[in-house]
Amino acid sequence: MAEEVEIPEAPPTPAATTKPTDEATVAAAKIEVAGAPTLGEAPTITAPAQRTVSNQELVEYRMSQMMKITNPYTQQAMTNAKKFANKSGLLNTSIAATAGIDAAIRSILPIAQQDAATLFAQGLENMKAVNAFVMQDYLTKAQFKLTDHGYKMSAYNNGLQRSFDKNQNEIKRWWDAEQNRLDREYSKWAAQFTAAVGKELQNDNYNYNTNAAAKVCEQTFTAAFQAQIMKIEDAYSKKDINEATRNHMLAVAQDTLRSSIKSCQ
Repeated sequence: MAEEVEIPEAPPTPAATTKPTDEATVAAAKIEVAGAPTLGEAPTITAPAQRTVSNQELVEYRMSQMMKITNPYTQQAMTNAKKFANKSGLLNTSIAATAGIDAAIRSILPIAQQDAATLFAQGLENMKAVNAFVMQDYLTKAQFKLTDHGYKMSAYNNGLQRSFDKNQNEIKRWWDAEQNRLDREYSKWAAQFTAAVGKELQNDNYNYNTNAAAKVCEQTFTAAFQAQIMKIEDAYSKKDINEATRNHMLAVAQDTLRSSIKSCQ
């Protein structure tokens, strides 16, 4: 009576160890982004300096001040006119008085114009300098704020990247360990199943051929069987196939191995 052969059960169903916590991508992203540094409001800019023209910058005002009888320029112009009129014998005439006033105006007008222009130009330059300082101060503060924000964002992004890398590395290490564990289990089961099949074939009066070609044939079908089992289990772990389909495909692979080895005789 042939010895009863116990065929190993189907490959173990993948039973993963505890997977590292993997937060939902969208939820985690919202939490992380909420903690990002904010730029805040822009620096306030001081109102630009403005100015009005002063009396000192008006030729009319300066002329009125310089035409006063007590003004040295006016006195000098009047004296010169009197000297000229005296030489002409017109000292006490209206012509002499008019000439004195005209001489005073001619003498004072260029001075008044030059002084007014100088004061106006100086006031304008002062206003430009103040506004240039205000603008530069604003730009400096704005640039400092942008630079500081950039440093904070860079540090924040680096922190996010480190956190992401740590999470991914933990998941990858877990995944690699799981695959190695499953590979060992499947390989052990496949070896046991192959041995059981060999024993079963012997009980069925199948004699293994000892020639090299037959051994290669048997090894080839055995390797193909193991690869097929791994492929089926991978599809099952990814939920590409259900349990019923998995069991059916495993049974077909087992039957195929038996018949294939027999063909190597």
